[in-house]
Amino acid sequence: MTKILRMIGGVAVICAALAACTLLPDQNNLRSRNYNVRQVAVLGAANVPVVVVDRVNKQLQQAIAVTRYDDVRPRVVITVNILKVQKDMGIHKTDNIASVLVKATYVDNGAEAGEGGFEVSTQALNSDVADQALAEKIAGRVRYLFGLAHP
Repeated sequence: MTKILRMIGGVAVICAALAACTLLPDQNNLRSRNYNVRQVAVLGAANVPVVVVDRVNKQLQQAIAVTRYDDVRPRVVITVNILKVQKDMGIHKTDNIASVLVKATYVDNGAEAGEGGFEVSTQALNSDVADQALAEKIAGRVRYLFGLAHP
């Protein structure tokens, strides 16, 4: 009898947890597909490898070029500022982290449309691979946030 009550209690707890998740707003889907991104500028702090800045810029320029919109949206330019890159972190010296700030500015009047920051992390044994992986992660996150197509 106790075994059956435990099983029923366990199922009830799981069902309650799943039901609670569906009632919460989707916090992971905060991206904005409301802008027509016209141009991007990628900047990097002094410690950011030039390869990372160049690759992010190239990938985002290509994404903007292939993205098509079905409706009229406010035109913006975005500035991606790579604030900090930390490489060879962790116990095995394979963790790499980049801090990024993204600003969107309206083309029509120059007003700020929005601003936000995020961090990306990768693992790589080789420094060159780490730079490529960080660049891909940063570009991928910005593409996701602005609904840009993958080139």
